[in-house]
Amino acid sequence: MESKKSAFILPALLVYGTFVCLPILQTIYLSLFTYTGMTESTFSGLDNYFLLLKDPIFYRAFGNSVLLAILSVAIQIPIALLLALALYKKSKINSFLRALVFSPLLVPSTVIAAMFAIFYNPYDGLITAMVGLFKDGMIIDFLGDESLAMLAIILAISWRHIGFHLLLLIAGLNYIDQSVIDAADVDGAKFSQKLRYVIIPMLAPSLLLSCFFAVLGSLKYFDLVFLITKGGPNHQTELITTYLYKEGFGSNHFGYASAMAVVLLFSALIIAFIIHRLRRRFV
Repeated sequence: MESKKSAFILPALLVYGTFVCLPILQTIYLSLFTYTGMTESTFSGLDNYFLLLKDPIFYRAFGNSVLLAILSVAIQIPIALLLALALYKKSKINSFLRALVFSPLLVPSTVIAAMFAIFYNPYDGLITAMVGLFKDGMIIDFLGDESLAMLAIILAISWRHIGFHLLLLIAGLNYIDQSVIDAADVDGAKFSQKLRYVIIPMLAPSLLLSCFFAVLGSLKYFDLVFLITKGGPNHQTELITTYLYKEGFGSNHFGYASAMAVVLLFSALIIAFIIHRLRRRFV
């Protein structure tokens, strides 16, 4: 019996080891070398990690990644929760609206990037047109203004991913026993009381799962940021992933980029461990 179980597990372990564990070990190994891809690698020990500690752009990129993670949770989860509460009951109109909210995830990143580039255009974009209705001639350059660019990117990312969290929370709401909510109604509980004392505690596993995906997804986010701003202006929207890509494939500093990847990996593991402990404590 044990041999049959091993026969089923072994192929999965081989695939996992080849495509997950081996690249991670190779990245950790490469982070200890100075390597450009064109010359022989030179062992440099922890020099790449010490360079990270002195790199102000890395600190900004890391800070932006953390900010994206925090605001993704603060924006996406509450909006998704409100939408889930409004749309979780089965009906044709609710099914249509759920599909509508989820649809941005099915659109290619290049299309969404082009759409938001037009949307944020300071001269003939939608926001400029809307502002022009109240104050003629006012121009807001969201993607060119260092103080607004990161906010503009976060709003675009949140708009795209709210539908994902909506489906997770709807699935969680469908597992809540309706009789519990009905009992709260009979007791005269207000909506805010039902939300605080009944729905959110029973929805805690789904909420923590949404937070998990939002945080880890933010740490490894790349496509929309790179397509819309490429980390600009002046690195104000730089993330660890975009900076890693530029250093590795733009400047051929593969050892330095690998060190950033290792820092990103262990940051994600630490956050995953914290969320897992919270899940065990509160769920």
